[in-house]
Amino acid sequence: MNLYDLPDVLLDIIFECYWKDRYKAVIVEFNNIYLLEGKIKNFLKTYCFRENFFDAIYLTYLRNFNTEIQTIVKKKVYKFIFKNRNLYIQYCFDDDNIFNNIHHSLQYICCLSVNISGFMRYNTFYKFQELSICKPVKHNFIGSG
Repeated sequence: MNLYDLPDVLLDIIFECYWKDRYKAVIVEFNNIYLLEGKIKNFLKTYCFRENFFDAIYLTYLRNFNTEIQTIVKKKVYKFIFKNRNLYIQYCFDDDNIFNNIHHSLQYICCLSVNISGFMRYNTFYKFQELSICKPVKHNFIGSG
């Protein structure tokens, strides 16, 4: 039995459910990217753009964010969508030689941080050059067991 042998009413219901699910997955993926950029901005403004300006304490978190951004950047189609939506993550798609001297585990988060930081972009860039040499620092906080 062919799918198109079914009545039109039934076909409409089947295709509507199919395409709803397809589009919903795409929209959820875009929303996750918006949420990720918001989460990164919040983290940078709360911790990194303060007194401990990109301290080595945050290196583990920055590397985790870099990995998440890297998975997004692998899909080149997103570049045009993010450019149209004016998200900061759009600049991570550019293959600039500026970030070549930054360690590969920090390149994308460095690009995003430089663009978000505004007038502190030069300090941010040079701090990432210093962080490229550092290793993650483990801290034992009181009460962490």
